[in-house]
This record gives sequence, structure tokens and C-alpha cells, in this order.
Amino acid sequence: MGRRCWCAAAAVLAFLPLAADGPPKAAPVPPAPAPPADFKLKIALHGVRKTPIATAQMVVRRGVAYQFVSEIREEVLVIDPASARVGLLDLKRKIQTGLSSKQLDAHLSALFGKASAEIARNEAAGTRAGRIDAAMSRDLIEPKFKESAEDGGRKLRLSNATVEVTAVGEPEPDGPRLAMIANGLAAGLKLAAYREPDALPPFTCLDALRRVIAVHRLRPTEIDYIYRLHGPPKRLRWTYEIVPALTDREVEAVARIEGLLKTARDVPFALYDDEDAP
Repeated sequence: MGRRCWCAAAAVLAFLPLAADGPPKAAPVPPAPAPPADFKLKIALHGVRKTPIATAQMVVRRGVAYQFVSEIREEVLVIDPASARVGLLDLKRKIQTGLSSKQLDAHLSALFGKASAEIARNEAAGTRAGRIDAAMSRDLIEPKFKESAEDGGRKLRLSNATVEVTAVGEPEPDGPRLAMIANGLAAGLKLAAYREPDALPPFTCLDALRRVIAVHRLRPTEIDYIYRLHGPPKRLRWTYEIVPALTDREVEAVARIEGLLKTARDVPFALYDDEDAP
């Protein structure tokens, strides 16, 4: 799976700064007051089969997250909540770029506005097809999920007419670690939505993960999404596994990345994402 495919899939899960109804606003999980102890989060994306479609590792070292996607070995995503910036480092071309959290949130607001305008046009058309499309699209950007809990609150079921979500998590007593997971996943996946604006809208997942992390204070371990749009249902299942310590090899890899960040050439985002650019 190449860079574009991973981003298109990951864009489904851009999350956290979203109110229950409406475009992105303030993040419900605040940045940690102090960096957490080093740890790693293994991430896998599944379709209908058990074998993952794609995998990634988010390595957190001294309060900064470095995401490595197995299918995109030439790229590292650097997430530093303290600076409210998401960076991209191309190891092969030795170039880097970045976007601020304000830019990413502004893009999500623009996506919401574009979808809302399309819904209004379909509703105004007055046709049966238009009404069906408008209802589906409304479910995707303003999900208004019905919620139920099982297994002592560790499993949540969320649903509307278009989307079903089953989310499983574990209580996370380590506040700084939970905040880092929230910030890291949010930043990385909002960037994916930025890079693939025509992918499935991220707002159902924004709301689902808001409930899991911000409302129920759970560290997600598995989230299963089923979308019932035109044609057969589409299923995406994400799994998350925590590793509470880094290996010597991982510490060395982060040190090399830190060194490259000091020497890599800065480029505008548009130039960085041009795969034919030097």
C-alpha cells in the first residue's frame, strides 16, 4: 500500500476537536501538563479479513510522537503537541514540511462546510434520490449516534441509519499517556484528511473517538466501523496495542530522526506532497 492509499484510509479517522453537533471546535482532551514516559502504540487497519491492510507504529519519546507507517518506509510523521505542529520528514529526499494545528482544524471546518452545502443542494432538489443522499451525508457529518455500553463500559455501540460503530477500550489511569495518544492520533489522522480531502468524511469517527477518549476516558484497543452507503456495506476496523517501553533500537532510531530534522531542507507543504518533486 502506497502513501496515497494509507492516507485515504487513515483520513476516515481524523479526530477529537469536534463538538457533538457541528464543525471542529476546541479539543476535549487537553495537552498533558508533562510529557509521559516513553511508550509505543501499534496501529493496524483491517478490512473484512483478519490480515491488516496497513500497519503503523507511533513511537513516543520525550513527549514527541514519531509515526512510522510500514507501507511508507521513506516517511516519518512527527507530532509535537508542545508546538501545536505536525511535521513530515522524507528520509529519501531529505526534505521536511509541516502544518499547524490551526491549519488542520481550519481544513476540517472547510470540509464540514462543503458537505453541508452539498446536503442543502440535494434537499432543495426535491427528488427521492436527493433526499436519500442528503440523509446519508447528514449522518456522516452530524452523526447524532445512539449509544449503549457493555462489558462494564469497556465496549460502546454507536449507531445511526448510515453508520455502526463498535468501540472497545481499556481504562487508562496514566493521564499524560492518554493525552499523548489522543494528540498523536488526532494530529496524524487530521493530516491524512488534509492530504486526501475527497476520502470518506472523518466526522463520524471524530465523534466516536471523542466519546471513547474524552467522555469515557478509555484508551482505544479496537474500533470497528460499518458504513451503509450506496452499494455493499463498507467495513474498516482499527486496532491499537500499547507497548509500555521502547527498545534500544527504537531509541537509536528516534535519535537518527532528530538528527535528520536538523539538516533536512524545509519546503512548502504543496511541494512536499508532489511525489515528483526533488
